[in-house]
Amino acid sequence: MILALAGTVFGITIIDQSPTKCLNGGWSNCNEAQVNGGSYAQSDDAKDGPTTAFWSSYGINIPAGSAVTQVIARVDANESNTGRPDKLIINVSNDNGVHFGPAHIVADPLTGPEKTYSIDITNDYAWTSISISKLNISATCSKASGGSSSSSNQFCRIDWLPVNITYTPFDYSLSANPSSGSAVQRSNISTNISSSLIGGLKDLVALSVSGCPPTAHCNLNTSTINSSSGSANLIVQITPQTSPGLYNISINGSANGINRSTYFNVTVTDSLPVANASANVTSDYAPSSVQFSGSVAGGDAPLSYFWDFGDSSTSSSQNPEHTYSSAGIYNATFTVTDFDGDTSNSSVLITVGDFAVNASPSADSVAQARNKSTDTTVFLISGVSIPVDLSLVGCPPNAACSFDTSSGSPTFTVNLTVSTTNTTPAGIYSINLTGTGNGKKRNATYTLNVTDSQPIASISAYPEAGYVPLDVQFNGSTSSGDGPFTFYWDFGDASTSNDQNPIHTFTSPGAYPVSLTVTDFDGDSDTVFKDINVGNFIVTTTPSSDSVVQARSQSTTVDVTLTASPNDPINLSADGCPTNAVCSFSPDNGSPTFSSNFTVSTSSTTPAAVYDINITGSNGNKQRSTIYILTVTDSQPVATVGANTTSGISSFFDVFFELNFTGGDDPFTFNWDFNDSTSASTQNATHSFAPGVYNVSGTVTDFDGDSSTDHVLITVVAPSCGDSIVNQQNESCDDGNSNNSDSCTNACQLPACGDGFVQPSNNEVCDDSNTANGDGCNSVCQVEFCGDNTINNNGAEQCDNGDGNTNNTCNPAYASSCQVCSTTCTNLTFNGAFCGDGVKNGPEQCDTSDGVGAHQSCSQSCVLSDLTYCGDGTKQNPNQEGTGGPNNDGQEACDGTDGVGLNESCTQDCTIQSNGPVCGNDILEQGEACDDGNTQNNDGCNEFCEVEGQVPEFSGIASGLAVAGAGIGYI
Repeated sequence: MILALAGTVFGITIIDQSPTKCLNGGWSNCNEAQVNGGSYAQSDDAKDGPTTAFWSSYGINIPAGSAVTQVIARVDANESNTGRPDKLIINVSNDNGVHFGPAHIVADPLTGPEKTYSIDITNDYAWTSISISKLNISATCSKASGGSSSSSNQFCRIDWLPVNITYTPFDYSLSANPSSGSAVQRSNISTNISSSLIGGLKDLVALSVSGCPPTAHCNLNTSTINSSSGSANLIVQITPQTSPGLYNISINGSANGINRSTYFNVTVTDSLPVANASANVTSDYAPSSVQFSGSVAGGDAPLSYFWDFGDSSTSSSQNPEHTYSSAGIYNATFTVTDFDGDTSNSSVLITVGDFAVNASPSADSVAQARNKSTDTTVFLISGVSIPVDLSLVGCPPNAACSFDTSSGSPTFTVNLTVSTTNTTPAGIYSINLTGTGNGKKRNATYTLNVTDSQPIASISAYPEAGYVPLDVQFNGSTSSGDGPFTFYWDFGDASTSNDQNPIHTFTSPGAYPVSLTVTDFDGDSDTVFKDINVGNFIVTTTPSSDSVVQARSQSTTVDVTLTASPNDPINLSADGCPTNAVCSFSPDNGSPTFSSNFTVSTSSTTPAAVYDINITGSNGNKQRSTIYILTVTDSQPVATVGANTTSGISSFFDVFFELNFTGGDDPFTFNWDFNDSTSASTQNATHSFAPGVYNVSGTVTDFDGDSSTDHVLITVVAPSCGDSIVNQQNESCDDGNSNNSDSCTNACQLPACGDGFVQPSNNEVCDDSNTANGDGCNSVCQVEFCGDNTINNNGAEQCDNGDGNTNNTCNPAYASSCQVCSTTCTNLTFNGAFCGDGVKNGPEQCDTSDGVGAHQSCSQSCVLSDLTYCGDGTKQNPNQEGTGGPNNDGQEACDGTDGVGLNESCTQDCTIQSNGPVCGNDILEQGEACDDGNTQNNDGCNEFCEVEGQVPEFSGIASGLAVAGAGIGYI
């Protein structure tokens, strides 16, 4: 709907009919507040003070890009009983929640009940500059304050009436200027694209092109323009392949969903050129200047021209002038190219000839008053044969010069004769011979020497300076005189030569004035001089000899001294550098007198030797040398390992090691291998060993990598009972044997009654492993017997009054069963068998000797037990039977195979019998030089029981050999 509002506003008006529930149904229908989504809102009870009713935002959609020109909002507001709201506020915002300026406020007072408020907010904001797709409007009102509790129906109510929005929809137009044009192939044509805003807000218009001619290129200088007064440029590039014809090119725009187009009509044309070439001269001698002319019919201007003259020269002029500098037949081609690339060719043939004038011979000599002739030939080189005229200039004074004929067509030959007189001055004359054909000249020079001159000598020498011996190439010449000539050289060292170009060797330093005398045929002579400087130098070293160890560097000063000029550069070199060494100079060249530092850097692989190094200074093939003597040494270290002890009995055995050495090149490094996966890098070390045998090695390595290793054997035995060492952890004594009858048991405990061993030293006559009485062995390890006043013998005694008197009464313990204790400590009234009566009966395994077999014993409680003995296959010290051994005391050295070594056997009395020497059994036997109880090497006694040598002594540690039993060991 198009409405005219206020007389000046034009556009589309939207009339939005808001819900009118309250209005249509009366205020009685508005008692409940509807805040969200409703058409109105209502406050709570008025008793609680001022309340506010508000209208929820609702939106009105507007097409994108439209320009709003007028907005009118109308609101019904009512406050019951009072007929007016306290305050009414209307807010307007866009769809992004942005408010357009301050809120519209309708302030108190408002008159009339249920009044309609119409508010025109058009002029409050710059609507024409705001892009709106949705307009949101809301309203709030407040009731009047001061209502009473009885006025429960006092509410501020609002309701919407229609909202009018007037806007102009977005639209625009495109145009091309010019809208049409024509272009030839291979050219550009352009037009300007402009836009105009028809309605709505200005926006960017996206441009595109369609319908571009085939193979042509249509390019816009921008992809977007402003819808209001925007502009762009379209360039259409026509290619040679674009076919002639009319093309409608569409320029398309798009903005806010609105598409508009305009057109550019282009006509493509084409015209073919026709070329024609011509020249003013088509035949001539070189150099030939030719004026070319080119004409064209047809073609699309502008035209371009190209001449190819056939001699690698070109021109882009339409009518060029070109000169051919050499003879030949040339096809000159004229090419025309029009604007769109069409071409046409035309050619003209140019023939260029050439000739030459030659005098043979070209130079000669003649004495005064003599004649000399030469042939002058005019050669046709190529091309046309045009007649040539001959002439000359430069005939010697008082001489006559003539040709036998003066013209002809090439090729032809004439004779030139020069006749001198006695007044013709001696000298060299250049006679210029000229041939002219078609205005083109060719020249030749005939040089004639009229002689009668003094010789002028000249010397050249190479080199003019150098070191002795110096070979110099001399060259002698003369620039005048009447030949033949003679040459005489004086070299200034009492040597001469008659050669024209001699070689002379100067053998001593010095400055030599060399002279050359040239004499001509009639005796005229000339002498010239040249100085030759001959120098010398010497090479010396300071010092002339020195020494260095492997992997070190040694330097000497090389002096190059000049003894005579010249001071030419000397290069230094060395021959005979030691093997695997590096020899260098700093610097390696210079002009005498100078010094250089000569350094020899040896490596660990450089052999030890005396080297004569030839140091040479060279200048070309001139050399001076001196000998530098360098002695390369290599001292091998020899290691000696010592230990403060080599054997011991301990759980952790500390040994101090010392690594001494002789020889070698410092500095030195050290390494200990303790044979237990540990090592040390100090010269002397202390190490703790667990029980075992260790082959300890000590290695010393010198600066150049030479090394030496020595070994020492360390034996550590774990402490055990019988090793004569009291182990505080579990031993109270250790007497070094397994005899239980002495002051220390074979369990390394001090003797005590009840330990199961009879110890005479402890006044024991028995020991039954306890200290109880009444079991045959009493608490003080004395044998119990009848008459000891103690009932004992494991109950065998029924009584014991201590005197053996049969008339005595029984022990009170048996008073109820006997009256008299007999001399056998039995109750005379007792009848029946008992343990100890010598007869095995009842539950008894034995009784005294009854029931006891070989290697058995019967206890006092009549229990049978087996005894260990010599022959039971197990070595005992001693055995329980107390038989066997060297003294038949039960001390066994072996039993069967137990305790028997190589080449040994066990006798019936449990002693070892040797069947031959056994290396490593710690027994020195026939055929052995030593036996240290093992078969290891490097411990003084090798695996074959041969003495390896005296153990070396070293400072601070006792060392040597001592015979221990039948073997060898360290002390």
